Amino acid sequence: MLDTIVVSYILNIATEISEPQNLNVVTSILLIGSNCGIFLAPVALGSVNNLFNTNSPGLSFLISGIGLLLIGGIGIYDLRFIGHRIFRD
Repeated sequence: MLDTIVVSYILNIATEISEPQNLNVVTSILLIGSNCGIFLAPVALGSVNNLFNTNSPGLSFLISGIGLLLIGGIGIYDLRFIGHRIFRD
């Protein structure tokens, strides 16, 4: 359920910041990326288990959570200190 809310939010933001003539392409790319991510999530979690030679799902989610926190931290740093033109009003 959460992924549906997040994808809807991202698509809504994309419609606000993209040019009207590029809206179809932007929406298509976002939907393809979302579907690829949903498809590849079990593969990534299985790869983490194979990498550490364990069957514990907790380790996969812990490592994935740490990765997501790092990506989020980089994103916040980027928005806060670099401040791309696209997010300025």
